[in-house]
Amino acid sequence: EISIPKLKVISIGSFQNCEQLKQINLPELTSIEDDAFNYCIQLEGELHFPKLVYVGDYAFEDCQKISGVNMPLLKSIGYRTFHDCSELSYVLLPSLEDAGPCCFADCESLTQLNLPRLKYVNYQAFQRTSIKIIFFQNVVEINSHAFLDCIELVE
Repeated sequence: EISIPKLKVISIGSFQNCEQLKQINLPELTSIEDDAFNYCIQLEGELHFPKLVYVGDYAFEDCQKISGVNMPLLKSIGYRTFHDCSELSYVLLPSLEDAGPCCFADCESLTQLNLPRLKYVNYQAFQRTSIKIIFFQNVVEINSHAFLDCIELVE
């Protein structure tokens, strides 16, 4: 477990490939750079970062045991940030405006989205998820293959 109560920034690849890391407690974190937790395959539970404003590309890619994401201040998600987080089932990102390319691709358990401010859905952002219903009141652009192979999507 990592518990650093006053930490504000995690740099590129800081905990990449830490395959036995299970829990993180970083309540003051404001920035997570590229690949910071990439392939932390045992990281589990909800990721709750109440002060996070930036998360980089691949930051949590292949963290297959993460169950949820709660980042209330985050406005943008980068390339493949949560790609292949297969147990991720819900996302609470009330300030998110830009969902980056492949950001939730292959999150097979993802069924719920709370993205009331979303404006831009980049290519393959939600491909191969289990989302059933989408309702985006502010979206102005959906790019190619954004919901490719979302076979559970009904409305």
